[in-house]
Amino acid sequence: LTRLCRYRLILSREYRSGLDEMALQVASQRHAEGWTTVRKPSFVTVSIVTYWPTWQGDVDATSKASIDALQLGGIVENDRQCLPVTLNRVTLNRAVDKESPRIEIEVVRG
Repeated sequence: LTRLCRYRLILSREYRSGLDEMALQVASQRHAEGWTTVRKPSFVTVSIVTYWPTWQGDVDATSKASIDALQLGGIVENDRQCLPVTLNRVTLNRAVDKESPRIEIEVVRG
């Protein structure tokens, strides 16, 4: 997935490809709904539910990628807006859906 190289995190091609796909989906929905980018210093509340085909998925990895996709897709100016110091504005959940694995992200301004 990633590796550390001289104090930098290097993303794998597979991770980067998946992240780019997620960002395109986020940007597409943002444009379709007419949403504007949340600019700093505003924060957002984020709820992420990851539906895996089995219980074996890594909710931390998909959550980080989901938050990165919010920035790349233009929902927030900086992904730090999703992670205030208290960390009580991010909710992570996971469930199983063999027929339709997916990630659902809810973003609320303020």
